[in-house]
Amino acid sequence: MWGRPRRVRTCGPYWALDALGITAFADRLTHLLSYGQRKRVVLAGAMAMFPDVLILDEPTAGLDPAGVVDLVSTLDALRSRGTTPVVSTHDVDLVHGWADRALVLDRTVLAAGPAGEVLGDADLLARARLRPAWGPLVGRALRAHGLLPADAADPAPPEDLARLLDT
Repeated sequence: MWGRPRRVRTCGPYWALDALGITAFADRLTHLLSYGQRKRVVLAGAMAMFPDVLILDEPTAGLDPAGVVDLVSTLDALRSRGTTPVVSTHDVDLVHGWADRALVLDRTVLAAGPAGEVLGDADLLARARLRPAWGPLVGRALRAHGLLPADAADPAPPEDLARLLDT
C-alpha cells in the first residue's frame, strides 16, 4: 500500500526500534535527536509493551515518506498480533488507504463507519474543514470519464491508480 513495506519482526529486545528503523538511536540521548526521531523513539517505547489498544495522535507528523511506510508496516504488524491502533490525524489519505473504520469529528461526531465510505463524502469532509481524500476524488473523476467501473473500489495510494491505468 504506502510504498514498499518492510517486513516487521515483533520479537527480540529491540524489535520496536528495528521496526521503525531507529536501532541506531538505542544508545543516543533523546535531546540530541530530531523531532521526528524522538517521536519514533517514543512510539517504539509504547509499541514494545504490546498494548491491547495503542492510541496515537498525529503519528505521521514530522516523518518523511519512508518513515510513514515503516510506521504503517509496524502498525499492521501490531494489529496482526492483536493490538488495536487508534489514530487521530488530519491525514485523510493515510486513513483512506490504511484504516478499516473512520470517525470524523468537529466538536462532535459527524460520521463514523467504513473508512472508504466516510472519507468518500466530500460534503462531510468540507463541514469538518478537511480536504477530500485523494482516492475518492480520483475514483469519481475516473468514473465520470468511463475509466473505472461504477462498482470498483476507489484507488487508495497513487500506485493503485498506476495499476488501474496499466490494465
